[in-house]
Amino acid sequence: MPVQDNVVSFTVPRAPTDAFADRMVWRSADGRVVRVVSGAH
Repeated sequence: MPVQDNVVSFTVPRAPTDAFADRMVWRSADGRVVRVVSGAH
C-alpha cells in the first residue's frame, strides 16, 4: 500500500474485529513507545 504523510488506507474482506488487533503499540523511529491504543469492542 502507498503511504502518504504517515497514513495508509486499505479495505480487507472481513469484519474489523477479525482484521485488526485489540491493541496497537505505536513506536518512534528509535523504538520508544509513543502511544498504546486499545480497542473497545
